Amino acid sequence: NDVTESDAYPMSDLNKTIRQMRGAKMFSVFDLKSGYWQVPLSTDARKYTAYCTRRGLFQFRVLPFGLKNSPMTFVRLMNEVLRGYLDEFVQVYLDDIVIFSKNEYDHHTHLDKVLERLMRFGLTCHTKKCRIGTSKISFLGHIVDAEGIEKQPEKLDCINCRPVTITQCPRVLSETDFTAQ
Repeated sequence: NDVTESDAYPMSDLNKTIRQMRGAKMFSVFDLKSGYWQVPLSTDARKYTAYCTRRGLFQFRVLPFGLKNSPMTFVRLMNEVLRGYLDEFVQVYLDDIVIFSKNEYDHHTHLDKVLERLMRFGLTCHTKKCRIGTSKISFLGHIVDAEGIEKQPEKLDCINCRPVTITQCPRVLSETDFTAQ
């Protein structure tokens, strides 16, 4: 990671991602199963992921977590997969996909389009984490429905709590920073 050239590809804007869903009445949420691991690495790129153990030298064949540019590579892939649909009726944050629609008829059409793209690119979802055709979702620390967008109450709890020990401070600061967005 220290010698890796940074990939300047932009990450998703959390606030924009949430705001785009305003006014929608139907939602579906998909979580890609082990998202990064669904991205194969080229033979040439594998050598940069090499690591040594007492059992020998190994290389990743898929995009590993923890590499400096893994998030940007994954965002680039998702933008390619869902090109033409993003900001219209789909929002993505890393491996979380939300389809949002004004009515049930449109929602079925949007679902078909997104699922067809995921299949074409060979991406699979974690079925237990998917929610299809619902009127309210929890996404990135927010509750989104036809009435609007609000912070999840449990995400706001950290603001009311006071750290008792020095070891609790980083957790509270981290949660406060996330909630502020």
